Amino acid sequence: MRVPMYALTTWLLLVCVAVNVCFWGGVAASTSLAPVLREPLSREAPLAYTYLLAGEAIAAPLGLDESFAAFAEGQVQDPAQVLEVSALSVDRLMRARSGWLKPLHSAPLLLAPLALILWWRRPRAIKTFGGRR
Repeated sequence: MRVPMYALTTWLLLVCVAVNVCFWGGVAASTSLAPVLREPLSREAPLAYTYLLAGEAIAAPLGLDESFAAFAEGQVQDPAQVLEVSALSVDRLMRARSGWLKPLHSAPLLLAPLALILWWRRPRAIKTFGGRR
């Protein structure tokens, strides 16, 4: 059985969004990262701030604050350097993330239109007999 490309792309999109929501929600729940990064993120990185708000909205009711915070703190390579100068903290955090997280940050911006185009161009069944009733 073949998996349609739009289904695969949609699944990949959901995985990318889930990982970003977990990471940025963990940044918001972290006791060391949140006080320094929360305000500058809203001005300097609107996509990251959107993930942060979604992560907060998901983590708080489910009680996953500590898990998300541990995940986020584990994915930052040098937290002391990130928090050193508050004016550069967002830029330093973007560079200090793990290598596998960097391409996932902007991947949903490419995968969402691609999934919609693939769904629109999906093969459909052809009905040869019968008509409208």
